[in-house]
Amino acid sequence: MKTNLNKLSSLSLSLLAMLGATSSINAATLISEWNFDSSNLVNSVDTTFNGTGVGTVGYASSTLFGGGGQALDISAASSAMRVGNSAFGDTFYDSTFDDLTSFSVSFWVKAVADDPSTSGDAWREIATKGDQTFSGWVIRKKGNDNNAVGQIDTDQTSIGNAFDADWHHIVMTVNGPSSVSYYFDNGAAITNNTITYSAIASLPMVFGAGRENGWRSLDGQLDEIKIYSGVLGASEISYLYTTNAIPEPSSAALLGLGGLALIFRRRK
Repeated sequence: MKTNLNKLSSLSLSLLAMLGATSSINAATLISEWNFDSSNLVNSVDTTFNGTGVGTVGYASSTLFGGGGQALDISAASSAMRVGNSAFGDTFYDSTFDDLTSFSVSFWVKAVADDPSTSGDAWREIATKGDQTFSGWVIRKKGNDNNAVGQIDTDQTSIGNAFDADWHHIVMTVNGPSSVSYYFDNGAAITNNTITYSAIASLPMVFGAGRENGWRSLDGQLDEIKIYSGVLGASEISYLYTTNAIPEPSSAALLGLGGLALIFRRRK
């Protein structure tokens, strides 16, 4: 999906809006983005929001998006990327994520089709800012099938068949406190207008696992994680899917990965 375009910034989205390409109520601004091409967890927007490696994973070869890219491999147990959070005393912490009530999260995921009868395979987590009491939000495997579901507190919405060992694009837009929409592989919005969402500062944002280290770890890979304040419109989401344009990595100091590994991408 990736083209030769190198930047999709808040300016790009603003231009789309000016041209009438989006009807988003709350204009989206890119806060943080991880493309993993620099073999580190430094994002390309603001180093305040660098990730922290949790657990240990190995290296695996892949060809996502073709030609020299990389993705985050979370195929081993007890591994994830956690965005800096005050509750864990992380060095890279800022309260911005804690206070968001209208926001968008975009990422590519490749997850294996696990055996639901095997302990730990059901309800594997892709991304979350919540906990096992269903506070906050989470995107994860739906129990005994291979569909991904989004959950805001106790309201659950089916997204699509994401656990089939292929790459899929998922976007969640929250227009708090009462509406959430999910987009799967550039499909139509799947909207739930019955939620009650409130930001929870004490809960970390984690990609590839639940709140605790290794809790319902994803068996797969993640790439091009983007977080926006405000709500992305359908045309903006389509643009992300079809062009896969990403900013070049920043020149900020590299963050040590610990045991986390990066894998070469596979382009569709």
